[in-house]
Amino acid sequence: MMLVVRDTQVCSVVLNYIAAQLGEGCPGELGAAGLDLQHLADLRELSAFNLKQLAAMRQLKIVVSLDCLALKSGLRNLGLARDAKSLEVYFLRNGASCRMMRALFKMGRRDTLERRRQWGARQPRGKVRLPPVCSRPNIFKAWQAKPQVDLRLRYYQLHQIFPQYPIAALEDVVRSLEQRP
Repeated sequence: MMLVVRDTQVCSVVLNYIAAQLGEGCPGELGAAGLDLQHLADLRELSAFNLKQLAAMRQLKIVVSLDCLALKSGLRNLGLARDAKSLEVYFLRNGASCRMMRALFKMGRRDTLERRRQWGARQPRGKVRLPPVCSRPNIFKAWQAKPQVDLRLRYYQLHQIFPQYPIAALEDVVRSLEQRP
């Protein structure tokens, strides 16, 4: 995708970048882009004030090329990283066990405890208190309803249904009921 740059400040930045490349003795890439060597030499000699004046001229056309596939890939990766970080924080704040944080987020016990402190997500010492026996079949039924979903999302969705229990308690219910014959 090609974009015409019309903003004087952006044009000025591009021209300054080109002049800096020339000043560092890197005209090869610029010459390969089709710029005349004499024009490059003239550009290198301009002061910052003159570069700004040149950038403001309407007849100067600066066009930027954007690799759409790379942009799409970058946005997807950024979204995945942002989603993973959000889920990590959610799990820490809602009582996920150190075992779960290690399995789902590759986070060791020390890091888990430190991040819990950072987020103010203290957990009581000792074994997690399980939901009442009458609630456990409903928890397991909700767990079994989405077997194809990624494990992180599956536990997240389970906690959305049963937010009154810490994630570690939901994990223990699921583990105990999955191990039954």
